[in-house]
Amino acid sequence: MVVAAFLAPLTLLTLLPVMLGLDRYVVTSDAMGGSMGRGALVYAHPVPVGDLAVGDVITFTPPRSAPGARVTRRVVALDAAEARTQGDARPMPDPWTVPLDQPVQSKVVLAVPWVGYPFTGPVARTTWAVAGLGAGAVLAVGARRSALARRRPGALSPTGVSRVIT
Repeated sequence: MVVAAFLAPLTLLTLLPVMLGLDRYVVTSDAMGGSMGRGALVYAHPVPVGDLAVGDVITFTPPRSAPGARVTRRVVALDAAEARTQGDARPMPDPWTVPLDQPVQSKVVLAVPWVGYPFTGPVARTTWAVAGLGAGAVLAVGARRSALARRRPGALSPTGVSRVIT
């Protein structure tokens, strides 16, 4: 039961979006504020740039940033060649424009708050290592207890009925 309670949400948050063609990103700044705050896990899918509209939230690599660095922002102005973006928690638009020179752009379709928080800091690897070891220990203890209960004469079965020993 504990395993199912752990694996069901994990499956929904990781495998199902992949099967639906969605990309996953973790918001690592406070620029989007309460709508998609730090630690939110956002799901995005590629849409044709011609389908973008003011008010859409997109995930992109800002100009002049490190390869692979991504940010999630709301589109506040748009023309055929570029988009102007702004974080919901920021009073001013971003200092850059996003060139729309690719045929598609990642548009956010869903945000799950706090789920990605362990990935947002320098302790992300340690956090996940400790969480994984803790979950593994809980599963191992549960499996061991179950195995011991099956071997003990007169032990209760999973249904709560004592076994009959002949």
